[in-house]
Amino acid sequence: MLVFALVHTVLVHETSVASALSLAHSYISLNAVSKGRSIGIIPEKHGDDVTLREMLGGSTQPVIKVMSRDIAVVRQGQEGEYRAIDVHTLRERHKKKEAEGEDLYNIPTHTPEAAYGYIQRAFGKDLPAVIGACLVTLRSWLRGEGTEEEKEERRADLDKKGYGMYVQCRPEVPSGHEVCHCMY
Repeated sequence: MLVFALVHTVLVHETSVASALSLAHSYISLNAVSKGRSIGIIPEKHGDDVTLREMLGGSTQPVIKVMSRDIAVVRQGQEGEYRAIDVHTLRERHKKKEAEGEDLYNIPTHTPEAAYGYIQRAFGKDLPAVIGACLVTLRSWLRGEGTEEEKEERRADLDKKGYGMYVQCRPEVPSGHEVCHCMY
């Protein structure tokens, strides 16, 4: 799913690969937690209902939608570069009262290096072929004639339908096997 979300984010939002890796990492982490909670293997904990705004001392952060899920981001020094906020780590710091004062400016993020290392280990020498297959599939959705408005509509449509497309092409997981791979 990480590779699919990576390619999806690059194409839909026209982000850099580094930004897309960070956003995709956050997306799959949030999905894994949601799935884990829905099937009862990740319990709700005290403090899990604290909002991002509360954890950041009232500050708001921009969000980028990845397959219809809002991902809170921090902007990097370069124009158009973003890193997804690691909400799990931020929540743990907040619970321990470690994120106060000047530490509020040290917002933990999902690094592109961690996401890339994960997919490199998972796919090894097959990674270029997996990325290529995702590129061909998702680009076919975006290609075609039309005005800029029509192309933007296709991007928005792909963002809404992205997860459903992934579900249709993901590998089958036999019942009873591990399905949530949280990377933290």
